[in-house]
Amino acid sequence: MLKLRKNYPVLAKGKLRHVYAGGELYLLVKTYKEETALIILNTGKPELPIPALQLKRFLKDFSRLKNIMTLDEIDLNSEENLALPEFSSEIYLLEE
Repeated sequence: MLKLRKNYPVLAKGKLRHVYAGGELYLLVKTYKEETALIILNTGKPELPIPALQLKRFLKDFSRLKNIMTLDEIDLNSEENLALPEFSSEIYLLEE
């Protein structure tokens, strides 16, 4: 985690905003300078499918997500689903 915070200042210095909390799903956004990150938490069972179009409702100014660990990209205007395993989290950089 320390390496991630060093490589992505938004994680260490960003202002935190809670975007959504419902059931076992939490969405947090951190913003620092020109960088914005989305942190998605699944605090329970089972795996949660999250439609990209539902995320877009909370992230209107952005069109893509880029996973900071895998570098996979997700188009927020697509029919794609994110699959968040039980008791896990993912961090994405948001792109306009």
